[in-house]
Amino acid sequence: MTGGQDSVVDYGKIDIICEAIGVEKEHIRILKPLHRVHKEKVESSKEETIANQLAHYS
Repeated sequence: MTGGQDSVVDYGKIDIICEAIGVEKEHIRILKPLHRVHKEKVESSKEETIANQLAHYS
């Protein structure tokens, strides 16, 4: 997608969908698909990767 298309998922509901399938609220993050927030997306991915690794090894 180039960014000009309508999204398949309504971003106002994605957090509700994630909670409904069992994702803990503290692990739900709504990230904007924009280049200017790339750094934020990378940091959030790193944090979740570390949290996931710690959960499996503790």
